[in-house]
Amino acid sequence: MKKFNFTNNQNGFTLLLASLIASLLLAIGLAMFTIAQKEIILSGLGRESQYAFYAADSGAECALYWAFQGAFDPLQSYHGAKCNEQPIGEYRPPESTTPTDLIIGGKGYVGGESVTSFWFEQQESSSKKRCVKVKVTKYETGAVRTKVDSRGYNVGCNSDGEPITSPRTLERAVQMVY
Repeated sequence: MKKFNFTNNQNGFTLLLASLIASLLLAIGLAMFTIAQKEIILSGLGRESQYAFYAADSGAECALYWAFQGAFDPLQSYHGAKCNEQPIGEYRPPESTTPTDLIIGGKGYVGGESVTSFWFEQQESSSKKRCVKVKVTKYETGAVRTKVDSRGYNVGCNSDGEPITSPRTLERAVQMVY
């Protein structure tokens, strides 16, 4: 009996096809992972942005409360103001060397306006703090007009009232004029 030897010239085709399909599935999986990772980062930034906005809104509401209490009247001085049960400190630019104890008002109108700036930390929990800086400007041009600029941050404050430096620090602002 005669033996026939059949040769198959397609040896390794299955292995090549399997590696091609595995590479394609790996590329699709990596693309899906990258998209999911970016979505998580974006949702985190959205959440932190909301925290910064809530801090700014809290600062504006606190300034509005103390304005109705007469604390920003430039002819008076007011001690002991608090926001969110946190004592507020006078905000001065970093180059300023004046004392930092807070006296709201008591400055008189200079050039038709009186400016009071203060800061405080909004505390959510023992570890989460948000920095808030507020500037209240009273204009004396005929009728008294007041402008409140409040800036909220998603991070806490350092001892100078500046937000802690971080690459993910977000700032949101609220302005009220009445």
